[in-house]
Amino acid sequence: MSYKSHSNDFIFLDYCKLELVEAHFQLGKDVRSQVHKILAHRLDETSEESLHLLLAQAHDCGKTLARRAKDASLPLPLRSAIGEYLDCAKAWAEGAGLDEFQHTWLEESSPLDRALLLQHDESGCQTGLYRQEDGSAILWHTEEDVEDTPGEHFDALRVMRFQVDDGQGVVELQAFIYPDLLPGSAFAWRSDGYAQAVDTLHTRTFAEPMGGILANCACWIALRLGAAMELGEILSVLQPFYTGYAINAMHRNEG
Repeated sequence: MSYKSHSNDFIFLDYCKLELVEAHFQLGKDVRSQVHKILAHRLDETSEESLHLLLAQAHDCGKTLARRAKDASLPLPLRSAIGEYLDCAKAWAEGAGLDEFQHTWLEESSPLDRALLLQHDESGCQTGLYRQEDGSAILWHTEEDVEDTPGEHFDALRVMRFQVDDGQGVVELQAFIYPDLLPGSAFAWRSDGYAQAVDTLHTRTFAEPMGGILANCACWIALRLGAAMELGEILSVLQPFYTGYAINAMHRNEG
């Protein structure tokens, strides 16, 4: 279900009646045409050699996440969130019809590989946080994506609304959506008082797969867990990363 606000140009995608995986399938369907457009543009702008490296790292990211989802040494909430991410990424890829996207360079790749290839990206953003005297906090965030041609990346401004069950009740999540990225990148917030915003870091590229994951995967996992696990611990366990961000997070603590 979607509706366009009368007060601005945002489109709110309301998936609160759907299960988590189903919500991501529906998101994929709703951004499908733009995802295909973005993927085609990226392939046009990338050399075959560079594309194969990015695709190898995306495939490696998927294998690393699958391995960590079964790693009994990791905290159970984190293992569960990693497993959910993989399920949601696969559902998103199915909804977006990535299996139907035709390109010679992608012939040997799975829909999940293609979804993670799209996550191999670093959006351009900056965030400010200010703590007030009464203890409350103000967060502001800029999206600085550059388009050579209007509509090249953003065909619409979307906010996704969906729910998760943390075992102690249902929590509503809202996230600004890049058409080719899963929720968690850019900025997002939860009804239990957690919010996060992601900033650009200019990172070095790696020459080959190394058992790492993509920063956008970590953003989704951090949003899914909220304050249930310290952000620093999440990122420490998930490293190494192929790409990089600064994640700004805040949450209520003891009221």
